[in-house]
This record gives sequence, structure tokens and C-alpha cells, in this order.
Amino acid sequence: MKLLFIQVLLCQTLILISQEPAFWWQGKIVSKIKQEPVSYAALKVQTETNTFAFVANEEGEAEILSTKILPSDSVIISSIGFKPYKTSCLNLLNNQVVTLEPFSYSLDEVVVKASINKAVRIGNLAKFSLNAFTADYGEILALYIPANGLKGKVRKLRFYMHDIINQENIYLPFRIRLFECDTINKTAGADLLKDYLIASLRDKKNNWVEVDVTSFNISLPEGGIIVGAQILPKSYYLAKKYFSKENAVIEFLKGHTAKVPSFGSTSSILESKEGIFSLGYSNTDGWVRAFDDNSNLLINIEVEPIKQ
Repeated sequence: MKLLFIQVLLCQTLILISQEPAFWWQGKIVSKIKQEPVSYAALKVQTETNTFAFVANEEGEAEILSTKILPSDSVIISSIGFKPYKTSCLNLLNNQVVTLEPFSYSLDEVVVKASINKAVRIGNLAKFSLNAFTADYGEILALYIPANGLKGKVRKLRFYMHDIINQENIYLPFRIRLFECDTINKTAGADLLKDYLIASLRDKKNNWVEVDVTSFNISLPEGGIIVGAQILPKSYYLAKKYFSKENAVIEFLKGHTAKVPSFGSTSSILESKEGIFSLGYSNTDGWVRAFDDNSNLLINIEVEPIKQ
């Protein structure tokens, strides 16, 4: 782990960097009538042995990235109010824009009831950050958020992006990670989101990345949840042309930090008393506490409580 304005670490050679995804698709999901983005559409890929789930962002932009998906596998794209769209992953590669047809319901067929329980936001609830924190390729930055007796479904994840040196870094994509917490050892437990879910900052008017994970049907673990952001392999950023190999060498020789996403953090004794704490993961050190002081990554989640 490293603070942008304090320390620079040498890039490590990671096995993860050399891995290339077997299937990689990027595209946009829009409505057939108005060609408007279909926000948070669900994408489910069915292989011979598993089902993989992905979700589009607010702008209808989606990405499927996995080493376990083949072009012959089938994919279903769906959203509330639209007819499901089914095709093969191979056909999807030739179609960067997927159009969903609206599905009309008559009033006597469906009755919509408002939810009685309002969503609850937990985690680091600060509104902004003045500190910048990042990691090397393949590493994970995470925040432990205790449940404190709250039971419900995780609906949204929120990450605050911030960079003191280069504001363009806050728009780089990262992989979302969710884990149960091993409350005895204060480290990560079971993986709650094994599929690739990649997010990035789109709105230049604010610093928040907000991701709807309703379609993944994740229950808030009794012992709390660890919400993480994993820096993608260098090969990913090279393939996406966020920087070139030549530029990467020059930046390294100059002693500049790696071109990776940067996240905000806050320092507050009050927040630490709420039970949250920050973690970091690397191939060399495993899971460790990210800060020695009361600093915490600016991450929070939205939970829909279960009716008691």
C-alpha cells in the first residue's frame, strides 16, 4: 500500500498481470423505443458448470470479463420493464449495442407496492476526502463495515475517487470485491462476488462511483462485510490504451507512481469508534491493516433492511 504524496513503491511482478481473459466484451444496453440507456441491466452468462452475473452501470455500459467464459456460452440480458434478450457470447462480440424491447403490463396483471423499509447507508459516511490513497497492480484496497445487528440485502456500493497529483487517474476502472469478514482474525473470509464486476467514475461533476448490485442478491453477513477495490492487471490498462508500454517505462525511470485508480480516505476518531477499519491485500503480504492511524477509505454501502 502507499500514499501518493509520501511514498513510491517499485512495481512488483504479479502472476495476475500475465493472465489474459478468455472472454472480453464491452458494450452498451439501450431501450428500443427511445435509444436511451438501460441503467443497471443484468447480464447472466450460462456455462456448462456455472452461471456468471454482471451488471451495467447507470449509463447502460456493461462489460463481461472472465477466464471461464467461452464464446459458445449463452448470455441473457434483462431489466425490469423489458423483455429478456438471449444470445450467444460469440454473437455478442459482434454487437456493441444491445437493444432491449420494453414489456408492457396491463394494470390488472401487476400490483406494485411501495417498500415499507427505507434503505440504510452504513460504512464511512464522510461526504468528501482530502487524502489520496492507491495500490499497485493486482492489489486490493478495502473497508470493513460491521453489520451491527442490521439484516438485509446489499443494494448499492459507493467509492470516493480522489487524486492529489493526477486527476485523470480517478477515471481509471477497477474491480469490485466483496467478502465476508473473519471477525476472529480481522481479515477477509468467503468471497461474496466471485465474478468480474468492473466499475469506473463517469460523472465529472462529482467523485462518487455508485454501483447497483441488487441483481446479485447479496445478503449483509452477520459479521459484517469487506468492500474492496482491486487494481486491475497492467495488461488490462495497456489493452485499453490508458497508457503505452513506452510511457510506462518512462514513468518508472522517472520514479513516478504507477498509473492506477486513486481513492479517497478520511481521518476520524469518530468513524473508527463505529467499528470500521481499512484493509489492504497483496500477493506478498496477504491481508493487512491499511493504516496505522484512524484513517479509513471513503467507502459506504446501501442496505435494504429485511422486514422484521
